[in-house]
Amino acid sequence: MESSFLVKNKNIGAIILAGGRSRRFGQDKTLATLFGISLIDRAINIVREITNDIIIATNSPEKLTSLPYPKIKDLIPGRGPLGGIYTGLFFSKHQKNIIIPVDMPFISVECMEFLISHREHADVVVPIHDEKYEPLCAVYSRSCLQEIKKQLHSGNNQVFAFYDKVKTIALYFDSAPCFHNQNLFFNINSVHDMNRLQPKHLQE
Repeated sequence: MESSFLVKNKNIGAIILAGGRSRRFGQDKTLATLFGISLIDRAINIVREITNDIIIATNSPEKLTSLPYPKIKDLIPGRGPLGGIYTGLFFSKHQKNIIIPVDMPFISVECMEFLISHREHADVVVPIHDEKYEPLCAVYSRSCLQEIKKQLHSGNNQVFAFYDKVKTIALYFDSAPCFHNQNLFFNINSVHDMNRLQPKHLQE
C-alpha cells in the first residue's frame, strides 16, 4: 500500500548509491546480506515507501539484473559518491531527489520524509550528525548539476565542497527529531562492521 506521503508527493525521485569499490569490505557489499536481506534490497525497501521512481547508480549493473529499476554507470568514472550523485541527478526526471547509499541500512522512512519536507526552497537538504555532514543521505536538486560538474572537472571529489555554491539547508539531527538515534547513519565499511551488528540496532 502506498504511504500517505507518497500519495501527497509524486514529484520525488530516489537515487541509491551502489557503485562503490568496497575496498575495505573486500567484496561488492551491494549484495551482502544483513539479517537475511541484501543491502541493496534494504535500500530499495526504504525508498519505495517514498517513490516508485528509483535509479540505482552502480558500476556493476550486470550483478543487479533482477532488479526492475534503471541501473546507471557513472558518467564520469572513478570519482566516488560525488560521481554517483551527479549521474543519478543527470538521469532523474525529477527536480528533487532523495539520495541514500546502499551501506547505511538503518536509514528510516521518517528520516527521508523529514529531509524532503524541507526541500521546497533548497538545492540541498543535508543532515548534520556528530558535528559533520551526512551528504550521502540527503535531498539534492537537479539544479546542482552544473556546480557538481564543475567540481568534478576540477578534481575535487569531496561531496559537500559545492554546498556553498548552492542553497543548502543543514538539519541538526543530534538533538532532534524524535526518530533520531545513534545508529541512523551507521555506515558499513568492512566485514567487521557487518559482523558486529546486533538485532538490537533495528529496535533502537
